[in-house]
Amino acid sequence: MMHYRTFLAAMLVSSQTLWAQEGDKAPSLAGENAYFVAHRFRMPQARSHFEREDLTWMYRPNALSTLNERVSGLMAPERSVMGYGTGVTTSNLFSIRGIGGADRTRLFVDGVPTYTGVYGQNAANAMMAMMADGAEVVRGPEGSFVGNGGMAGSINLLSRQRTESGEETTAEINTGSYGTMQVTAHSSVKVANFFASAGALLGRTDGHRSDTRFMQEGGFAKVGVNVGKHWQLQGLALLSYCEDSNPGSLRQIWENKDIKGRTGLAHVSLYNSYDRSHGAARVYFNFGRDGASRGSRLGATLQQTFPLGPSTTLSLAADYSGWDNSIRYSSIPQDSLRRKEHELGFRAQARHQLLNCLSLYGAIRFDSHSRMGSEWSPCVGAELALPFKLRLTGNISKGHRNPTLAEQFVYNAENRSLQAERLTNYEVAVRQSLLGGRMRWAVTAFYLRANRLVEMTRVNDRWQAWNTGQAEHGGLEAEVNVMPFDWLGVHANYSVMGTSRARLLAPKHKFFMEGDVLFWRFQLSAGLQYLGGLHTMAGNTEATEHATLVNLAFTYHTLSVFHVFLRADNLLGQRYSLANGISMPKATVMIGAGVNL
Repeated sequence: MMHYRTFLAAMLVSSQTLWAQEGDKAPSLAGENAYFVAHRFRMPQARSHFEREDLTWMYRPNALSTLNERVSGLMAPERSVMGYGTGVTTSNLFSIRGIGGADRTRLFVDGVPTYTGVYGQNAANAMMAMMADGAEVVRGPEGSFVGNGGMAGSINLLSRQRTESGEETTAEINTGSYGTMQVTAHSSVKVANFFASAGALLGRTDGHRSDTRFMQEGGFAKVGVNVGKHWQLQGLALLSYCEDSNPGSLRQIWENKDIKGRTGLAHVSLYNSYDRSHGAARVYFNFGRDGASRGSRLGATLQQTFPLGPSTTLSLAADYSGWDNSIRYSSIPQDSLRRKEHELGFRAQARHQLLNCLSLYGAIRFDSHSRMGSEWSPCVGAELALPFKLRLTGNISKGHRNPTLAEQFVYNAENRSLQAERLTNYEVAVRQSLLGGRMRWAVTAFYLRANRLVEMTRVNDRWQAWNTGQAEHGGLEAEVNVMPFDWLGVHANYSVMGTSRARLLAPKHKFFMEGDVLFWRFQLSAGLQYLGGLHTMAGNTEATEHATLVNLAFTYHTLSVFHVFLRADNLLGQRYSLANGISMPKATVMIGAGVNL
């Protein structure tokens, strides 16, 4: 009995780390994900941090499905039952605070960007829940940290890393509606200073409409070694293959939209952590291909944080990345495009502690891009500690995004004069911890202004990209975690947003509440999500959706190592779509079993 209560308590407490700050506890390479330790010094922006239990509790194959519920202001639209595919499709559009589209929200695995090629799409299929040790979501531009892209925010998946001696093997299989089946397996080991982790996934579905089938095969392997007390060497490799079919919306049926996509990434990283200094050096490579487009990216990063006096901390970083992208319009060689480009960036961040209750932050980043030239990205912020464990934060941050190769060259009419998009975000937040940490809440108010957004305009019967878009968004975001008893936990979040004009994936209201209960060998989780005024079509074909979604997950532990589970989504059978009129399935049910050795 205590084993299961301990499990749920750990899960609920981990969900309360949404507002954990870098100064809350001393970093340790042995006890935490090394990437998180190395980058613990971050700006005081709206940030949510999740542990593994948060991402796997509902037995979903992709971590984005859970983050879409648990993060206010985030829209990560799925399509069909298994959700996330490849190519330029609905399942590659992400929106934070109403700003979405190609590369405006960045996806990372251990800080390595998932492949972004000709069209600037993220490799959402790489965000496999079975390989997740945790995740971090930043709402608001991260120009001072990541440079190009991430204008709306970022999602970083942390890969699994065993920190305790021993070994563990887990496997799960489930099946359900629309011929859906998924099998996952994972094994990890830690012996002395060496650790290793590996996993594999196989999933398929027929889809809820004709020609919405989806198949994914994926896997990862990670190895590492602690070199003394302060250094750790890591290596990670990830591969994913998808066969994705998209018939379009009910209004506009597409034909021959089948895509076979491959995604891969790898990195070798050396982390260090001392009492007041920590950092990392890494080299990474990723690649992707879908249909006619393909590309690869090679990069390197060097970053170190160290004290600069008793009250000041400084972080310096430099990074380089180079792309090789190509697309083939037809079998004619002259109808092909290949571009090589590179980018060099330098970053400086500082934090100064004043009067033991006020922390001042500042950051500046300089990027030099071979195609688009140079760009500066500043960020300033402050955090004030108040009585009764209240914390007040505020920041002003800037982000930018360079036009993709598709926007500048691929469409029927080139536009070499396209400029980088820019966005400035202003936000203030207050948060508090009560009842010995059993209750935590936070409220964030934001206002953002974007200009020079790239939009497609019809000129002389041809589509062409232009810097014509502008946006002003403002809103409130609220989150609360409560654990009144060891066997009961409740999480809720709500966001309300106003926009200067209709924008795709920009809901006026987004609400989610989830309750988790543990009794003897039973675990039950129920969630309710409401989407109000969600723009599923924008421009000349504007359309909005309202949907109330009820989800349920039930687990029974028959033995100490074996469990069976059931997951049901959209129990009310709502008819709705998330983007571009592509419908979502009504009620779906999955049943499965798992073993933990």
